[in-house]
Amino acid sequence: MCNLSIFWLKIYSAVLYADLEVTERHEHTLEVSYVPLGTDATVAYGSLDFRFKNNTSAPIKISAVAANGVVTVKVLGTKENPNKTVEIVTNRKYYNPYTTTTIEDATLEPGAKVVESTGFNGATVETYKIIKENGVQISNTLIHTSRYVMAPRVERVGPTSEIPTDGSNPDATTPTDGDVVIEGNQSTAEQIYDDLQIPDGI
Repeated sequence: MCNLSIFWLKIYSAVLYADLEVTERHEHTLEVSYVPLGTDATVAYGSLDFRFKNNTSAPIKISAVAANGVVTVKVLGTKENPNKTVEIVTNRKYYNPYTTTTIEDATLEPGAKVVESTGFNGATVETYKIIKENGVQISNTLIHTSRYVMAPRVERVGPTSEIPTDGSNPDATTPTDGDVVIEGNQSTAEQIYDDLQIPDGI
């Protein structure tokens, strides 16, 4: 995980809970695992930025400290309404689980498998800010919608055994007593078991 991602995430979270006005925010392209979807923020210098406005009547200060692997960001200022609280909630509107793409790789041993890239689920998430005063909700505002792209999992596998062109299968086993051999076009388990003859006494 990128350390800058953590930094911008912390700033974004602090700004949201300070109820400051966010004027530009971008989600990651792919889903993230370290925060709930819809509560992340990222930047790409020259193209994507994170901006916010001090919409209070007093100056504010951003305090950021990194120590012992922990990043702490605070917004320092005047709390104009001590009875006001802020809650952030998310609502997933769409979910697209990742697919798996398998590529045969002749350089691998038969049966070997290498994960070339992990999969990422796609999703669309709405994020709401709830304002309460003295415990009573006074507003519930949709602040943004985040869209995460599905990326397939890619696996490379070693070559499989070739099936002879005469239709025989060298890996097949001959059924023994007690085996149930099903042939033909059986579409359901019920059809299969309807055809079985159960000896008396079983």
